[in-house]
Amino acid sequence: MAKKEEKKINPVAEIPEIYTNNVRTVITVYEVLLQLGLETSGKVKPICNIRMSPQHAKKLAEVLTKSIAEYEEKIGKLP
Repeated sequence: MAKKEEKKINPVAEIPEIYTNNVRTVITVYEVLLQLGLETSGKVKPICNIRMSPQHAKKLAEVLTKSIAEYEEKIGKLP
């Protein structure tokens, strides 16, 4: 019996990279929507929507706050 060749997948290479400089938020009892966009010449072009539970959004806010604090300790205060 021939042995199947396992393919190793690099998940990072398959994830699209998005640049955003604008975010719109919509929060309901059941979900949080982050609509990421690209603002140029005063106009915003929506790029993608990210939906999550309010609980997940709260944890994301905590992680971002901690990461920014660590960044500012190493690099300096952000304006």
